[in-house]
Amino acid sequence: MKSIELSKVEQSFFSSSGRGIHSTAIPYIVVHNFPDLGLLTSLRFLEWVNENPEGVISLPTGKTPEYFIKWTNRLLQGWDQKENRIIMETHGLSIVKKPTLRGLHFVQVEDFYPIDPEQHNSFYDYVRNFYIRGFNLDPAKALLINADEIKLSQNKHYTEIFPDNRIDLTLRNREAGSLFEKLQQESIFRIDNWCTNYENQI
Repeated sequence: MKSIELSKVEQSFFSSSGRGIHSTAIPYIVVHNFPDLGLLTSLRFLEWVNENPEGVISLPTGKTPEYFIKWTNRLLQGWDQKENRIIMETHGLSIVKKPTLRGLHFVQVEDFYPIDPEQHNSFYDYVRNFYIRGFNLDPAKALLINADEIKLSQNKHYTEIFPDNRIDLTLRNREAGSLFEKLQQESIFRIDNWCTNYENQI
């Protein structure tokens, strides 16, 4: 099997896992728990950022990245603290100078719709809170999904077009049965176009 080239951080965690060489097409690293997974991803992220200071990133949302965020904040905010230096160097991250994340370009790749972008459980709010502000990323270099920017039919708000927060996607492929459905149908097409343009920006 073709040998897999791991980064120093990845090699450190792979070695401590006690596993032998990979027997699968896609390599993997086994860790004991979620905090360890968060530490691994945080250290690998910082290792990558050091090599790609103006790279493009898209980070996860929800419960999954909780420990990744905690570890990254801890390491960045206490970069020169002895305890953190020991953790980093023990796991293969030997960078002396703290990497800056201001040059990174953030791309949001998902969100609910319809949803108020300011709502606490929207991905837009999550990204702005935990990544843009939390990691001190440059907002001007972020490509975000803001539902309020999507212009719907007759310039109406999505609460008027979809009052029960439900979207009938069959309207993409069938005739509208009423004037209100026609309004919804035109709005769905506008949403689709907005998404296509967003993907083209990526």
